[in-house]
Amino acid sequence: MMRLLSLISFRRYFRYTKYIAVLICFSIINVSCHKEDPGGHQMSGKSFSEQAVSMNLLQISTTDRISASTSDSSLVLLAKKRKLQSEEYIAELTRVTDDSGLPLSDMTGADKEKLSRLSQIARNDYGSKWVEMAIESDQELIALHVKAASNTGVENAALRQWASDKLPWILERLKEIQQKRNG
Repeated sequence: MMRLLSLISFRRYFRYTKYIAVLICFSIINVSCHKEDPGGHQMSGKSFSEQAVSMNLLQISTTDRISASTSDSSLVLLAKKRKLQSEEYIAELTRVTDDSGLPLSDMTGADKEKLSRLSQIARNDYGSKWVEMAIESDQELIALHVKAASNTGVENAALRQWASDKLPWILERLKEIQQKRNG
């Protein structure tokens, strides 16, 4: 009799254990495959493009005054180089976004405000303020590219890859302008 009770208890235990094991396996699979929002992305390609173009248009718009504001020929050369780089950046982004039908825009309100503040700076202070603005702009552009290049960045894979590929170039550009500030 005892043996029969033990066998019945074992069978009940085994029957519930089997369900618990299945439940645990199902939970593990569900948790490991879960993504918060499978179609969710942090930003649209249009938003990325608008912000990136705006930051580069700000760079382009501010460089013309450098040669009239400073006698530092290395700063003038750096400003011209950065202007060309920004123009090339916009042209590349235009090629990438043309394939996906994303429109490009003008400067954002925040960048227009920066441009307005910078244009009010006295001529003799313009060079150092321009360097600070360029550093801030590059840092913002890096943050934008990091966000866009992440797995949940922009939806368009080509644009996401382009954003990732441009990061080393932007970092080098930032390093160059920081050396000018420090040096």
